[in-house]
Amino acid sequence: MRYVALIGFALLLLCTQTLVSCRADKNKIVKDTVLKGNYYSVKQFFQDQWNSFEGQPYSLYKITEDAKGIDTQMVSALDLNWRSIAVQFWDTDISDSSFRSKYEVNTFQDPSMQTMTLYYEAKDEQLVTQVLQVVVDLLNKKIKSIYITANKTRNGLHLVQKLLYKPLKIIQIQEELYLPSGVTQKSTTSYIFM
Repeated sequence: MRYVALIGFALLLLCTQTLVSCRADKNKIVKDTVLKGNYYSVKQFFQDQWNSFEGQPYSLYKITEDAKGIDTQMVSALDLNWRSIAVQFWDTDISDSSFRSKYEVNTFQDPSMQTMTLYYEAKDEQLVTQVLQVVVDLLNKKIKSIYITANKTRNGLHLVQKLLYKPLKIIQIQEELYLPSGVTQKSTTSYIFM
């Protein structure tokens, strides 16, 4: 009986140690990205995604919605122009050291979802990237989603983009193009992994 109690106590101690070490590891993500002054690299993330999934025969639904209506088609990942899609995200990268003082950085954890969110918000409305939100799964340390709001220019016109990427789930590009006439052209292109 004494041995059972001793084994139970040892297991309790082991579990407590594991929980404490997991908490320290989760906090390390925050320290490595924010407290050391590092900003998340969207370019590096997409390069890693490309290196991991290049050549995979994924099928996707491509859904385009604009003033003309909705168009849905099935496409192969092997046939897509990934560069034209990725460049939309690359243009918003804020990992260069010149951006360090130009963003308000916040982090928060959601214990119920086991996620941590890194939230970067521009201090200046003239910056291309206005919001960068990176959601990290604390259990496996993988990115669950990236959301970006960006102010860009297309053919001399103001363009607001809202970009969303959930690895192997969805890529979504929402655009609002502001015309001189005061009219706003809106479009959304989604690539949904099957």
